[in-house]
Amino acid sequence: MVLVVGLHAGLIVFADQLLREFVVADSELSAASRLPGGVAFLMGLGLMAFIIFRQLLYLGFLRTACNEGDKPQEPGELLKVGRYYFWRIVRFELMFVIVYGAIFLASIKILSSVVLGVKDLTAMPNWVAPLCRFATSVALLRPMLLMPAVMIVRDRMVIEAFGSFREYKLLAEQGLVKFLVLCFLGILVLSLALNSTQAGGALHYIVLVICAIGSGVAILVIYLAVVMFVAGDELARVTTEEAGKQDG
Repeated sequence: MVLVVGLHAGLIVFADQLLREFVVADSELSAASRLPGGVAFLMGLGLMAFIIFRQLLYLGFLRTACNEGDKPQEPGELLKVGRYYFWRIVRFELMFVIVYGAIFLASIKILSSVVLGVKDLTAMPNWVAPLCRFATSVALLRPMLLMPAVMIVRDRMVIEAFGSFREYKLLAEQGLVKFLVLCFLGILVLSLALNSTQAGGALHYIVLVICAIGSGVAILVIYLAVVMFVAGDELARVTTEEAGKQDG
């Protein structure tokens, strides 16, 4: 778990630095334009490899935690297990990002221009984007959490998982829902704190590291809780079916 959270935190910090260097550099030419040829490309490949490595460990951890509990696992074993689920999760995430992005951008547009009367999106308050991100996440909570869990626990492909995830009454588990909302609120608070700091300053990087570690722990715990919820529901379903066959 420490390794997965550490990789998540490193990814957030690395991505933030790349974004600052290549996208929002305070000059007419971005830093990428001033770098020797091929360096920016290699850095992009390194980031992509980092993301894939982290995702493989992450999926392997969720699957082995579901099957074997808190038994220690070697990173190589986690990579091997995670590779089995990698591409199906990638396909789901690509589809989900399109839907999420459309709702997120629409909510920003409505909140900033219609509610606040800000026509220029670059002039909107810093709290708008984190709040819209939180609202979008809550609106898409069930598929966002249950689809990967169903694919991992029940070994389903994307279309099969889409037909199965609606069987699970996640919102009926009040204790789990309260825990999930608390975690999402924690992520929102961290995002607001990060957006309130001066970019590039010492305080920004301190808050960024805290935010990266905190969000990494929260996201991992959230998905682990949902995976265990699906696994428990599946075990109860199988037990009920076997009991019914014995009675029959």
